[in-house]
Amino acid sequence: MPDTYRRFGPEYHLWNPEKAYADEAEQVDGFFYERYETFMPILQGAFGLKDACRVIIDVSDEAKGAVYLNGRSIPVDAGESCLYFPEYPLTVEAVPAEGCQFTGWTVIDGDVILTEVEEAAALLAFQKGFTLVANFK
Repeated sequence: MPDTYRRFGPEYHLWNPEKAYADEAEQVDGFFYERYETFMPILQGAFGLKDACRVIIDVSDEAKGAVYLNGRSIPVDAGESCLYFPEYPLTVEAVPAEGCQFTGWTVIDGDVILTEVEEAAALLAFQKGFTLVANFK
């Protein structure tokens, strides 16, 4: 991306395009992070939702597998933490790396109802924050 930025970016960046690119990428990142934190209370008020819960999705070993959340096409970063409303269950799918095997889910610090603890794809119902770990061997 810095090459494209160097070629098509604004002229003021020419003295140090890598720094200018990094600065602007940081601004965009900050913009989305702030909007996320601001938008959640708006959704809560508009739809009469309960307080959002902090959910952390993790894997026992990143080299052995990944977790996909709510049908996303990119895996969740190990240790990813997001806010979710308990009125809407989450779907998770553990996908083992080649030659590895999914062995089950572990819930830490939470009252989570998993449809199938041993199955790679599961539906999660929850009322408070929790950490969910996909175990691979």
